[in-house]
Amino acid sequence: MRSRRLLSIFCLLLVVPKYVYGADTILKNVVVYDGTAKKPFRADVRIKGDRIAAIAKTLVPHPGETVRNEHGLALAPGFIDMHSHHDRGIFDDLDAEAVTRQGVTTVFVGQDGGSNFPIADFFSHLERTSAAINFASMVGHATLRKQVMGKDLYRPATSQEVERMKDLLGL
Repeated sequence: MRSRRLLSIFCLLLVVPKYVYGADTILKNVVVYDGTAKKPFRADVRIKGDRIAAIAKTLVPHPGETVRNEHGLALAPGFIDMHSHHDRGIFDDLDAEAVTRQGVTTVFVGQDGGSNFPIADFFSHLERTSAAINFASMVGHATLRKQVMGKDLYRPATSQEVERMKDLLGL
């Protein structure tokens, strides 16, 4: 039961039954950081496909399972970078190694007033291209103002311009 409770807190991973015969890989000797601020603990982790299937102090390999001794490396839920500009150049570097090597699985873009426009086109391109990280985005206020006000975006907007910006936001 303890392993099931631990699995439930691993964000971005689907919980599967505790013991799954024929799982693909066991990671032995990892230090698990479960995302709850509890102390990390040493464990073995069974992975079936791309999902965690079990976490226990010791797991016995099934026939055909790959076993990797990770020698105390850390295992944690994917991290979310809440202030990122990794949308710039993502289509030139779909592996996004600058962030994935840090354990980041999701980036939040559209910071500092600038964002992709239209955002729907950016997300459609991502759907077709499959980057190694997930994206969430804000609508940059400066991007929106530029769409309506052109290069004169730093002056106060008129009520008509505010209405056009609301229309672009779908409000």
